[in-house]
Amino acid sequence: MPDLRLFIGLDLPPEIGRRIERSLRPLVEGEDVRAYSHEDMHVTLVFLGSWPESRLPALKAALQEEVRGLNAPELSISGTGAFPDFENPSVLWAGVEEDEESVPGRLFALHNRVRQAALMLGWRASSAERLRPFTPHVTLARTKAGDPGAAYRRLRFDRSWLPVEVLLIESRPDDPQERYRILHSLPLVVRPG
Repeated sequence: MPDLRLFIGLDLPPEIGRRIERSLRPLVEGEDVRAYSHEDMHVTLVFLGSWPESRLPALKAALQEEVRGLNAPELSISGTGAFPDFENPSVLWAGVEEDEESVPGRLFALHNRVRQAALMLGWRASSAERLRPFTPHVTLARTKAGDPGAAYRRLRFDRSWLPVEVLLIESRPDDPQERYRILHSLPLVVRPG
């Protein structure tokens, strides 16, 4: 069986994705920028990378156990950023944070639990992931164009949502019709506050 390219994430509501897409397109259009469509926008909790298809049932079971009973984090889209930095970006993103009025720590607890599930099954984090703290974000574009400019840095989206499930997603970069395929969904407890 072949390996799958997997990550664990949260869906972004289509209306928020469409608003981001409309705001972003005029600022980043160009041959050196590949902007994501709203259908491809999500929050990655953990990028697993290559995963043996034969071990998919074990991963689903471990995630089910770790996510059971966890409360959904109340999230909002914050400012913009770039990896590795604004001067030499390869990825443009919108930050994700927990709403100020919500119970803090739910997003990071969720990240830690799904990460723990993968670690228990022998997954090893990349050296970049081990060195870099978890930075919740929605990838907006991949670029070779250099600094995206002040207008991009000033973008604000002011949108909140309550994700209702954690998703195990296969990344299929060579398939333009179905770039991301949901393999498993795990419900979260929806309890605002």
